[in-house]
Amino acid sequence: MLRPEIARRLGADPADASDPRGVAVIGAALGCVEAALTSWTATPRPQALSAILDRAMSAAAPLR
Repeated sequence: MLRPEIARRLGADPADASDPRGVAVIGAALGCVEAALTSWTATPRPQALSAILDRAMSAAAPLR
């Protein structure tokens, strides 16, 4: 469901299911969410989840 739209935003053909870039971006985003949730629940006095998620996403941003 998300893959075609992500592919379109990457400038790829949304109908080309063999192009892994859209799936890779989705996987990276979900990995960041999982890492943020793990960090958020592991801390007795956590920061706002949005701040932790921003930090996780910033780790993936330079990979562009």
